[in-house]
Amino acid sequence: MTVFDGYENPEEFAETSGRHGRRDIESDLRELIELIIGAKQMPLSNSALIPRDDVLALLEQALRSLPEEIREARWALRDREELMAGEVQKAQQLMDQVRAEAARMVDKTEIVRQSRLTAQQIIAEAHTQARQLINQSEDFIDGKLGNFEIVLERLLKTARSGRERLSSQGLPTSLIDEEPPSLHSPSPAPAPAYEETPSFSESSFFDQDAY
Repeated sequence: MTVFDGYENPEEFAETSGRHGRRDIESDLRELIELIIGAKQMPLSNSALIPRDDVLALLEQALRSLPEEIREARWALRDREELMAGEVQKAQQLMDQVRAEAARMVDKTEIVRQSRLTAQQIIAEAHTQARQLINQSEDFIDGKLGNFEIVLERLLKTARSGRERLSSQGLPTSLIDEEPPSLHSPSPAPAPAYEETPSFSESSFFDQDAY
């Protein structure tokens, strides 16, 4: 289950997210890092007490702040097969029209010759147009996927930087390596003060295609 589930289209998700307020995702991640670094250390242990509600609030805000390119790429991937099927159908319809037009041409020597030449030209143009439609569709999908890849690389770089910063402060990386609870499931009961609070792994945080 992801932050996108329950929405019919990206515009509906964007409208809902806007009501919560948009922030820069890097600011949310840095604030989360500062919260973990400043957490009170438990006596005689490397573990720290981290406020669960504050961490979850920051992570949910970060999800709402995901760049628009990620949502667009996700919906572009979902609609790829339908888009390609539509373009192929258009090309087939165009070919059928060309064949029907060629069949209606009159059966006279010179006219037939000219008609056949014209039909061949129309068919060649139809093939060219169909190929252009398919190429444009593939370029569109490839561009969206490229933007998606760039955004994910930036987010991953920020996450790695935060982990390195945590390691340099001597805090255990296990604080951020556990799987997060579902954003749509009821919140679990607060953990006792002496237990480690689970956090999020970078794979569950950024891997949209896993859903």
